[in-house]
Amino acid sequence: MKSICILLVFLIFFLSSSFAQIDIITINKCVDQLNCLVVQNSVGSEGKSKFTCNCATFPDFKEISTCIPDNLSSTKALSNEIDNIKSDLGNSYDKAGLIQFLSSDIFNKKGKYSKLFDFANKRLRTSEFKQWKSDLEISLVEIIDNVDYKNSPQTNLGEFQKLPVNNKAGKSNINAEDRTADNAIKSIPHKKSDSLFSYKINIIAISLLLFFLFLLYKLNTSILEFKKDILERINKSNSAAQPAPNIGNSLNNSSSEIKRLADNVKKFREELIIINKELIKLSNEIKSLAENPEPFLPSSSNVPVREEPKEILFLSNPNSNGSFNDSSALKAYREGASIYEFTLLNSTEATFKIHKSESSMKMALQFPEDSLLPVCESENEYDARYNKVETINLGKVALEGSKWILKAKAIIRYGN
Repeated sequence: MKSICILLVFLIFFLSSSFAQIDIITINKCVDQLNCLVVQNSVGSEGKSKFTCNCATFPDFKEISTCIPDNLSSTKALSNEIDNIKSDLGNSYDKAGLIQFLSSDIFNKKGKYSKLFDFANKRLRTSEFKQWKSDLEISLVEIIDNVDYKNSPQTNLGEFQKLPVNNKAGKSNINAEDRTADNAIKSIPHKKSDSLFSYKINIIAISLLLFFLFLLYKLNTSILEFKKDILERINKSNSAAQPAPNIGNSLNNSSSEIKRLADNVKKFREELIIINKELIKLSNEIKSLAENPEPFLPSSSNVPVREEPKEILFLSNPNSNGSFNDSSALKAYREGASIYEFTLLNSTEATFKIHKSESSMKMALQFPEDSLLPVCESENEYDARYNKVETINLGKVALEGSKWILKAKAIIRYGN
């Protein structure tokens, strides 16, 4: 229902806007009328007798061009510029917008329509030009409202005369013929029947749409009430039939529980049979041992052997060739000096690792090139962000003279 209402609103808006717009043929006629009146006023008293077009007959651009004397090249250029307005307008204007543009706004576009701007600028301060623009508006209104100018006996737009241009003293002369043209335009009848017809069509269309919308609303309300009534009847029917499904569910649940218990009993019986067989087997073994006893002799492997604690040494940085000085070995850990922990396998062999204290790891990571790389290989790449180092595989050394010589590097991993 909501989507239908939105569709109808857009349809009403479309109909209203479509009736308000003016077709391209009427727009072109209005531009031609502006062209004729401007040229008629622009030719002056000398060219007036040679300009044979009567604006009351609404000539098109081709007729206007043939009426302009050949020696008035500037007037021809002005007429051509006005005709170019047609291609700029399109057909997106309504009545008020088109009249405003052709009778007022067009004279202010100095850059695009410079010749028309100059035409208006020369006459701008005269009262006659204001009256001329007012009469232009009247003629445009009548064209848009589809008045039959050619058959109207009161139309006499051909009587337009050249408006006076300000002289050096800032004064203008108004002749009797100008007033005659003014009166001729003012006497044009305003035929509004076509506009009224379009307005009536708008009203009828909108009224029909509103009536259709009302019918849809009533229909939707009836459907909702019918749907609500059906749902209430279904709910009552389900409530009345509720006990029967509950009894069936209870029976089904009981049957499932009995089956589960039976399966468990069967499983317990199978396990009891297996246990009974094992008991019989153990009983036979005990009986056999009782008949043939064997003397108990303690095995040497079962006697625990006491291992002597291995000797631990602590050393600092290795030499660049991977050896350690035995003279720097300590039997007790010294913070700030000890990095590696040696475990003696015998008097000449030992394994080593990095001591797990925070101080030892900090010293090792401070200068890894000197403290770690000569005797260690890392599983990951060193990064200054790491603050811990772990020994994955122990390294091996052998005592030769006064130095512990590297036999196998320790494997380490950096981390946090």
